Amino acid sequence: MVKQSKVVKVASRTDPSKAYEVTADFSEQRGHDNNFECTCPAYQYQGMAESGAKCKHILEVEDQFCDWHSESSDDAQTEEQEREHVCPRCGGRTETAMMGV
Repeated sequence: MVKQSKVVKVASRTDPSKAYEVTADFSEQRGHDNNFECTCPAYQYQGMAESGAKCKHILEVEDQFCDWHSESSDDAQTEEQEREHVCPRCGGRTETAMMGV
């Protein structure tokens, strides 16, 4: 199974000396409703993680993420893309995730 994950740093709007990390995880276990996490206090402590809500940092960068997945997407990798770990949809790097049974 191949998943694509990515981390983007987003500057705080209220304190330019701070930055938060937004992570996207499109593995099958996460589903497509709650793919994002953020290290900001609002996301961490206001119940957003549990409810699937998105903080302003996630909303700012979510369009930078691709949700291609080898098991559930229609567009398949070529042999070269698979060998080089390239996403056929966005051209980004993919990761191989080993899932226990």
